Amino acid sequence: MTRTQAVGLLLIALGVIYALMYLGWVRRARRHQSAAIATTPTTPRAAPPATTPVATYQLDAPSAEAAPAEPTEELPLGQFELPIALDTWAEVEGTYVSTTVALSRHERVSAAGLGARAEATMVVDAAGVRWDRQGAVPVHVDGHLVTGVRTDRGMAGKFVGQPRIVVVAWRAPDGAIFETGFLPRYKADIEPLLAAVERLNDQHPTAPDGDK
Repeated sequence: MTRTQAVGLLLIALGVIYALMYLGWVRRARRHQSAAIATTPTTPRAAPPATTPVATYQLDAPSAEAAPAEPTEELPLGQFELPIALDTWAEVEGTYVSTTVALSRHERVSAAGLGARAEATMVVDAAGVRWDRQGAVPVHVDGHLVTGVRTDRGMAGKFVGQPRIVVVAWRAPDGAIFETGFLPRYKADIEPLLAAVERLNDQHPTAPDGDK
């Protein structure tokens, strides 16, 4: 066998290996597609009104008959940064570790980038759980899909000395169970997160047949 033939065989072998790896990735992405569907928010959130009336007042010399004038125009709400009350139970900064298959904590979910690690903010409110990731799309799980929460020492290649990773378990529409891990920046934030997710579970109790 000549050197050229050996190089050709090596290139063919590498091509076959990469093709098999790609096919495996595609099959896994299809298998995890239900996770991508479940993390698309379906619970509508309150939106502020488009405009708000702005009243104008007469600023001439005071008199007994002086009174505020009627509103004369409407200005976009965006010019005023008015606070909007949201029922947020917990909001914590940290690291989005990964989303994995519940039966295999080392099998990352490849669909929709759910397995990618990123700095993030975890938010728990009446609508569900959300991870706002830096440089990636947010991950949202509706409250009725959440099945439990716990802490763990490690998940998908990320290991810490103490059980500081907050792991939220949730059910996809096809019944598959997934887990999403989040490492708070500060240890003191772990208990508030656990309490908030448990409160969410209390509002969506598990049905007798095991379904949410």
